[in-house]
Amino acid sequence: MRSIARITVEVDPAVPYSLLAFYLNFYLSDLPLTSRPSLNDARSLPEKRGVRNVRIGNAHLLQEAD
Repeated sequence: MRSIARITVEVDPAVPYSLLAFYLNFYLSDLPLTSRPSLNDARSLPEKRGVRNVRIGNAHLLQEAD
């Protein structure tokens, strides 16, 4: 993510940058769903690097923290 954020800022800091929650399907069913706090942490990394258009997609799939 650091590299992608760095390249995005070099090209244009306003380029849309989307983060998607992991949702299990037929494969990888033993992995946990993405929690809202972990995706918010992931969102802060590109923002700190200067990306201005960071969005969280499919937020309805996020698992609330226990």
